[in-house]
Amino acid sequence: MPRPADLLPRVIEPGPALPSLQLPVLWRFRELVYFLAWRDVKVRYKQTALGVSWVILQPLITTVVFSLLFGGLLDVPSGRVPYPVFACAALVPWNYFAGSLGRASTSLSRAQWSISRSSQSAVATTVAVRGFPVSAATSPKKSTTSRRRISSARP
Repeated sequence: MPRPADLLPRVIEPGPALPSLQLPVLWRFRELVYFLAWRDVKVRYKQTALGVSWVILQPLITTVVFSLLFGGLLDVPSGRVPYPVFACAALVPWNYFAGSLGRASTSLSRAQWSISRSSQSAVATTVAVRGFPVSAATSPKKSTTSRRRISSARP
């Protein structure tokens, strides 16, 4: 038998126009974000023969291929700008967006066990993966407090 509360119509209201960035949560987990991002940098480039130089070579190679194909063979107009500059200006932000979106979407499923069993924030995990190219230029810092905090969060 349905309860009286189940018979009432449900009102769906729109959320806020802009999603919350949850900056206080990110500040609380700032060291976790840093170490997750640094771990991704080390794992990603340890497995490549070219190492961190791949960060520079990948957009350059893609720009050369696009310039030869679209600028040379297909003669796509680029205004007064040389086609390699035109292609690189579009490829760098697009590769960053596509890569960070792909890594951010899979980061939560990969770290599901960690998020569900600790006080770690899903926002912190996602930002650590999205901020990957920014963290590639930084050097690791030694901090015993963050390691202690991360290890104490485990079950």
